[in-house]
Amino acid sequence: MFSFFLSKHRNSFIFGFLFILSVSFMSFSSTKFSLTFKEVGETILYPFRFVFGGIWDGAAGLVNSFGEREKLKEALEQREKELIFYKRQFVEVEDLKKENEKLKNLLNYKQLESFDIESARIIGRDPEANFSSLTIDKGRKDGIEAGMPVFAYYNEGKGIVGIISESSFFTAKIKTIRNKDLAVGIYLPYAEIHGVVQGLGDNKNFMALLYIDKDISLNLGEKAITSSEGDLFPKNILIGTVSYIDTTDKTRLTHKAYIKPYINLAQIEDVFVIKKSLEAKE
Repeated sequence: MFSFFLSKHRNSFIFGFLFILSVSFMSFSSTKFSLTFKEVGETILYPFRFVFGGIWDGAAGLVNSFGEREKLKEALEQREKELIFYKRQFVEVEDLKKENEKLKNLLNYKQLESFDIESARIIGRDPEANFSSLTIDKGRKDGIEAGMPVFAYYNEGKGIVGIISESSFFTAKIKTIRNKDLAVGIYLPYAEIHGVVQGLGDNKNFMALLYIDKDISLNLGEKAITSSEGDLFPKNILIGTVSYIDTTDKTRLTHKAYIKPYINLAQIEDVFVIKKSLEAKE
């Protein structure tokens, strides 16, 4: 009977036990034991405050951690933007350095020349026509006229590019040495002979060497330079090298040979136009 009563009112007994235990703790902690309703209430509510306070602190900490996470995310995004900005700045500085170095080289090249020359940037090519013509960013406003010779620096050497074929106010076109309509007087220093080279067009990176008697000894790799007898270019500018000699036709009276141009027209970016009249050449 007692056990049945105890099991039925277990929660009440537990509450009463906790209450008596709390009052006992308060009596031992105070030299003068006296209780008020407020103190009793505080004693009863203390365990609940402790539990719910812990839950509240945990929830507040979780909210704060989410806030800190958002702040860290924003800071990371800001750092990434700054990194991209500085990377772009670095690339721009490197590009400016390269451009400055190029301009410095162009100025040095101009100082080396005894002719009145104008530097120009290539702005158009025709690869489908074997680079037989190029377009530059200088024209009549810069003193560029048709018939003026054009050369470029390539691999630390100077070589022929072609001649100005037409000129507008702002731009001009170059007829290059690959153009089949351009023939240039040359000199072979080793063979000590003058001749003519002419572009082949048709996607061929060679020029035909003309008017060299067959009894003249030619050598592969021999350099060909502009001739002092020519009326287009100043003398001693490199044109190319002898790259092929056809000896199959025994009836020919002249050599059938080909010159490979020194200048790679697909790789150069800047050229120089000789503006002075040909009477002023060396």
